Amino acid sequence: MGLIMKNKQIIAIIISLTLFLIILVSLTDIILVLPQKGYFLVKKSDISRFESNNSNVYSNIDFIVQNEDVRKTIEITGYAYYTPSKSNLETKEVILFFHSPENTYSVRTDLTDRFDLRAIFSKSDVIGFKHGFRTVFSPLGMRNGTYRLYIYCFEDNENFGFIPTGRDFIKTYTDFYELKENGN
Repeated sequence: MGLIMKNKQIIAIIISLTLFLIILVSLTDIILVLPQKGYFLVKKSDISRFESNNSNVYSNIDFIVQNEDVRKTIEITGYAYYTPSKSNLETKEVILFFHSPENTYSVRTDLTDRFDLRAIFSKSDVIGFKHGFRTVFSPLGMRNGTYRLYIYCFEDNENFGFIPTGRDFIKTYTDFYELKENGN
């Protein structure tokens, strides 16, 4: 009788450990599903409907910060605007695209005021003040690969554009980093 109880305990421990390992392996997917305030989801996208090189879109990436949190979040800050711009900011949006030959992912952004750019804009055809953007996202849901960053800036049905930034990123498992020109 004592041997049967001991075998049942061993089987219960093995089943518990197996379940724990299965949960641990799938933890990344569980974490990515849970919503978090101030955090944008990376969505699989089709780049073909956005491709329209438009030389009237201007953009810059100011900062890229890699956070060492559970989601390995990336924060990107910059600006994008169309010239000549219109003052209708209700429809304006800036979307970042990470594109590789195999996969494309999009990340939405929050528009921000860029008071540091107002002096530049006052001497040009750029109207309005919400030309900055900021986003925080986790690349953990992206497949491994090398991605080129594109910016899509939409102000209205006439003023929009999709431009490459010339910046490439490498995603490997939990790492996501910019590929510098000198190979680092």
